[in-house]
Amino acid sequence: TLVELFGDFFGGSLSSLLNNSQVTSAFILTWLPLVLCGVAIVKFISGTTQFYLWEKISELMAVDIRQNVVDSYLSMRSSTKKSESNKQYEAQLSSVISTDTKLMREYIAHFYGGMPREACHIIFLATTLVILSSKLFILFFFALLPICIVIANLGKKIQRRATLALDNYSQLTEW
Repeated sequence: TLVELFGDFFGGSLSSLLNNSQVTSAFILTWLPLVLCGVAIVKFISGTTQFYLWEKISELMAVDIRQNVVDSYLSMRSSTKKSESNKQYEAQLSSVISTDTKLMREYIAHFYGGMPREACHIIFLATTLVILSSKLFILFFFALLPICIVIANLGKKIQRRATLALDNYSQLTEW
């Protein structure tokens, strides 16, 4: 029976959903691989589509950012372009057009592109953990909070150092 296979909560839910408390192991062994293959195919297609769309969106944003930077530089008065403060601006301009825009594009594509997929994984794993053991889920959740705080602090430090590295890189590209 489903209750014997999946436990009282999950098996009982499946039994009431299928209106059949007696499911043979042959039935499960026949349909479970097909269902798993179907889920894998859907996951592959949705992941590929999501990756393509986020890459396209991030590339369009990078093109817009580059165009805005160039347009703002070209719209400057020629007297402003000849000033001493503008020499530093020109040095940073090449860095913004090339490296900074590329980094922003990659960040948008890979961080925000992977966020929906990772959120689905987290929800699925948390649901599975609640089904298996609610006490273990509560323990895991409260252990996860300090880890998130530590990672957030490390992220802020890494962000500061990355900003300094980008500044140094823009000065290096100037030379």
